[in-house]
Amino acid sequence: MDVLLLEKGTFPRDKVCGDGLTPRGVQQLVRMGVDIDAPGWMRTKGMRWVCGGRQVHIDWPRSGSHPDFGLTRSRHDFDDILARHAVAAGARLCLETRATGPLTDRAGRIVGVSAVTGADKQPRTYRAPVVIAADGASARTALAMGLERDRGKPMATAARRYYRSEARTRDPYLELWADLRCSRTGRDLPGYGWIFPLGDGRVNVGLGALPHRGHGTVDLRATMDRWMARMPAHWELREENAESPLRSAALPMGSTGGPSTVAVCSWSATAGAWSVRGAVRASSRPWRRVRSPPRPSPSPCTARRVPGVSRLCTSTRAR
Repeated sequence: MDVLLLEKGTFPRDKVCGDGLTPRGVQQLVRMGVDIDAPGWMRTKGMRWVCGGRQVHIDWPRSGSHPDFGLTRSRHDFDDILARHAVAAGARLCLETRATGPLTDRAGRIVGVSAVTGADKQPRTYRAPVVIAADGASARTALAMGLERDRGKPMATAARRYYRSEARTRDPYLELWADLRCSRTGRDLPGYGWIFPLGDGRVNVGLGALPHRGHGTVDLRATMDRWMARMPAHWELREENAESPLRSAALPMGSTGGPSTVAVCSWSATAGAWSVRGAVRASSRPWRRVRSPPRPSPSPCTARRVPGVSRLCTSTRAR
């Protein structure tokens, strides 16, 4: 299969994320042939949940083909590794190429994408028998085809920062705090904080929160400062040990995405594997429109019929 990857940025690049993978995500890396024993990967035994001064450890279970360990690695490295791995397997990678919308045929089926490429944003079109829109929380392609985010679902926000901490960088557990407080009201905050070890002298410290009518919009920086003030001094999670600015991102909770900390990254890897298998199967047989079985009580974000999404895609030919 001839595969063309369109990437709007360059590698390596930073991204707001918790940098953690559960065993489900590790399984996908092993299936792809990524060397998880190479330097830079940090193995984890499970999760440590903290709440009200108490802790509980939950080890990753060995289940089926899933290993009994997770991994951490910064997205700065991780995304670059995946891109280079794809190129080594034969994929063609176009950097600084941003897809701007889907191309459709007369039947409304997606047959490619329009894009702009390079610093001068030259217009291009890319056509392919199968197109996979891995455009993340923006869901640009899905929205262009009529799929709408459920406005009744909340918009979460998350923020993270890297710190140097010799005391925590090799912690075998992903630590999550479930007793966050709103910086303005002091009330319980729907969300959690995390401290994920990277094994290279750094930790990823962040939090994700949902808005609530009791305290309105969340001030992530103030809430994070309040939370981190509760941490022991010997962890050295102080301003002078910060290795990056505080970065945040909006996280739509409807049809377009979810918090990117641990589980979502792993499910994204799994969804990618499913998409590839679907693309291979779709490209090996003639396309035909299939009548979908009726779905009981569709959610608002899927109630509208989306033409052309009866087939997956990877870009293979530029014009």
